[in-house]
Amino acid sequence: MRLTPEIRQQLEALGPFGGNTPDIGEALLWLAAMDRPGVAIDPYRRHLQNLVEATRDYTAGEDPALVIERANMRIESLHQIIIRRFGYTSPESTDLEPHDFNMMRVIDNRNGSPLCIGMLYLYVSQQLGWGLEGINFPGALLLKTTDIDTPIIFDPISCLPVSVPDLRLMLKAVRGQDAELSPVHYQPHSHTDLLLVLLDQIKCLMLGLGQLDPVRHVLEAMILINPKDGQLWRESGLIHARLDHIAEAINALEEYLKYSRVDDASYDASLLLQDLKQKLI
Repeated sequence: MRLTPEIRQQLEALGPFGGNTPDIGEALLWLAAMDRPGVAIDPYRRHLQNLVEATRDYTAGEDPALVIERANMRIESLHQIIIRRFGYTSPESTDLEPHDFNMMRVIDNRNGSPLCIGMLYLYVSQQLGWGLEGINFPGALLLKTTDIDTPIIFDPISCLPVSVPDLRLMLKAVRGQDAELSPVHYQPHSHTDLLLVLLDQIKCLMLGLGQLDPVRHVLEAMILINPKDGQLWRESGLIHARLDHIAEAINALEEYLKYSRVDDASYDASLLLQDLKQKLI
């Protein structure tokens, strides 16, 4: 994993991150390129466009006056094209690997994390101008329609609607029996949020493998997307320090302290910063 100057430039060219503004397909491909040096992106762009065109053709006869029926047909069309026709699926095992979050490899294998499959739904919907978004639900990417009065929440892998009782059971399975649904669980996950979630998954997997140098590049990509997140700067500083990248660690920790409140973590970061600066003397 390496955030090269070209990839950085391409991500910056997508425009300011935040909300659903960035082209999520382009962002996913350039992030995937961090682990696929020299691999041409155009064939993957064409594949994503094929998904869009096939879905558009599938819904060519929809009646705009039938709002609820149209929403259900759009969900069905995404499932039929992405899952049925093109054969995308997710690993049966919950033990995912970094390549399960790399969109190029997901396209090659037609297999990837549920997060990546859901982001394909979001990309196609974005290109077609449909109202669809991820929601802030722990442990799974659930999607929600936004263009009808009573939103439909569904699982992109099964395409089955998820009811309130279903959500309650899912939440308790992840957070414990005392957990209860609240409005926060229905709040939207922007495309930017989801890109950060994807990178965070890769980061955690690589940390588990002890691959610190790739982790620093993943963190740099996350900071590029969300430069005001102090915790990302802190993590970056700690990784650079472990790699003995003194100047980079100092810069990252100074950025962290700009955004952090005074607490034990910021105090520890200040002490580490002083030690690192002593090494430069």
